[in-house]
Amino acid sequence: MGRMRWSTLMLAGIIGIIGAQMSRAAEEKADGDVKPPAWLAGKPLDEWFAIKGTSGAGGAPVDDFCGMAFKESSSEIIIAAAGGHGGSRDNRVVSIDLRADAPTWVVRHAASPGASKDAAYNPDGQPASRHTYHCSHYVAAVDRVMIFGCRFT
Repeated sequence: MGRMRWSTLMLAGIIGIIGAQMSRAAEEKADGDVKPPAWLAGKPLDEWFAIKGTSGAGGAPVDDFCGMAFKESSSEIIIAAAGGHGGSRDNRVVSIDLRADAPTWVVRHAASPGASKDAAYNPDGQPASRHTYHCSHYVAAVDRVMIFGCRFT
């Protein structure tokens, strides 16, 4: 196996584990309304695997990627303003819906043009990229991803 970035491995693992949970939930549902997505067919439970066509994190700075939020109600992974390791100022927001048979990354909010250095917010008013290790949370009460903390400010 070739060299794999930790961020790619982490994301693939999380997607695989979430997929296994989705599969179990579908099997446990008595009325049979829930059908697992096609990408999950034949995949082993509790093992890491990549979903074909999902690499690249929708253009989010994967070399500076450090965290994500999970929206349970829609089985979405959301990466917001994750360029905070200093190698990027990219604050774009991307998501992927794991319920889809062939999930793809969607850009929810483009990166700010002319992102600021050493500032909590960019000139366009959007939050600067930041370390998001354990700071990205989907908050259902306000239907938003909220990120806490900042970098270099």
